[in-house]
Amino acid sequence: FVPEASTSQQHACVFEVSSETPNWGANGAYYETAETHNGKPIYANSDDPTFVFQFGGDGFDLCQRTRVTGPSTCGGHIGRLGFKNDVLVPGSIFTWGTRTAAVVDCSSQEA
Repeated sequence: FVPEASTSQQHACVFEVSSETPNWGANGAYYETAETHNGKPIYANSDDPTFVFQFGGDGFDLCQRTRVTGPSTCGGHIGRLGFKNDVLVPGSIFTWGTRTAAVVDCSSQEA
């Protein structure tokens, strides 16, 4: 998959996603975009902005959208990679299957 826009732009890290799967595309630093979904900001992955956290009504859904702008069509039981409560603070992300993942503070080199 090739994103439609350049991802080389630097953004201020808000939080990171970390998992035991080293090459999982959702890993890495997330920044707050200028976009919203259901009244809350969309947070995009700095390395691949197709990976986003968007508010689904009862918390933030971890999704992969088909382009680098706009919300993903995932939600509820459709297409979600993970789920985090309504506050994106350090702690585990609910995922399906055997993958474990967590929101963590930004590493010092990302600040």
